[in-house]
Amino acid sequence: MTQQYPPPFQPPQPYQHYPPYPPYPPYPPYPQVPPSNGIATGGFVVALISMVMSLVPFLGIVSWVICPVGVVLSFVGLTAASRKGGAGRGLAIAGLVLGALGLLICMLWAIGWAGAVSEANSGTSYSTIGSP
Repeated sequence: MTQQYPPPFQPPQPYQHYPPYPPYPPYPPYPQVPPSNGIATGGFVVALISMVMSLVPFLGIVSWVICPVGVVLSFVGLTAASRKGGAGRGLAIAGLVLGALGLLICMLWAIGWAGAVSEANSGTSYSTIGSP
C-alpha cells in the first residue's frame, strides 16, 4: 500500500493574486537654468542708483563717486557676457548708458553751480545800506 503525501509547501509567488502594476513613469527632466551674469547686474543696479541720485542737487555729490563704479562694473560685465554666451549683455549696456548719463548730469550740475557762484562773486553790490 502506497501512501499519498500532500505536496510540500511552496510559498506563493509575490503578487500572485494581484494584477501587475505598470512601472512608474520617469521623472521629467529639470529645466535648464539660463546662465546669469552677476557683474552686469551689479553694474546696472549701481549705475541706476547713481543716475537717480545725480538728479537730486546735493545728493548728486555722492554720484560723482558711484557713477564711475557703475560704468566700470558694467564694462566688466559686458566683457564677461561675451564669454558666457551673451548672458547679461543688455543689462551691461543699460548700465553703461545710465552711468554715462549720470556723469553727464553731474557735470551739468557742477557747471551750473560754478556759473552761479562766479556770477554771485563777480556781481556788484547795490546795497544802499550805510552809504551816504
